Amino acid sequence: MPQILIIYDSLTGYTEQLAHVIAKGARSVTGIHVELLKIGSAFSLRRLEAVDGIIFGSPVIYSKWSPDMQSFLDSISGLITSQWLHISDKVASAFGSFAFSGGWVIRDLSAQLTALGFIKGPPSLAVMDGLGQQTPITLAPQDYQRCYTFGKTLAEQLSSP
Repeated sequence: MPQILIIYDSLTGYTEQLAHVIAKGARSVTGIHVELLKIGSAFSLRRLEAVDGIIFGSPVIYSKWSPDMQSFLDSISGLITSQWLHISDKVASAFGSFAFSGGWVIRDLSAQLTALGFIKGPPSLAVMDGLGQQTPITLAPQDYQRCYTFGKTLAEQLSSP
């Protein structure tokens, strides 16, 4: 059974909403197991080796992915370099949210994952969160569909022979 790990950071809860909809889309593919892990929660980095695909999610803050996501990537980078963590057979992609500008940052995050040695998954997904326009921030129907399709696309990629 193919397994997908969604590792995300969320400051306002919006990126977390995206993660849950992406997971729902991935679970719509028969035989896919999905696990969500928020950066900052306790989990073994060996989990990355035990899955087939990993989706990384982060909010964009001042034209960068979150500091916690950067710290996480720095940690796994060192472990990959030292050959303690083996990810070269893992498909990865990235998603995230941004308020004013910076959707391109998520594309850069996806490129960073490829540079670390992950297999390139579906194109990255960046969703504008409309921060400051409404409280609480809610996911627009078209963005819900984009997230659902993003998760489903990776799951289909992993489940096809």
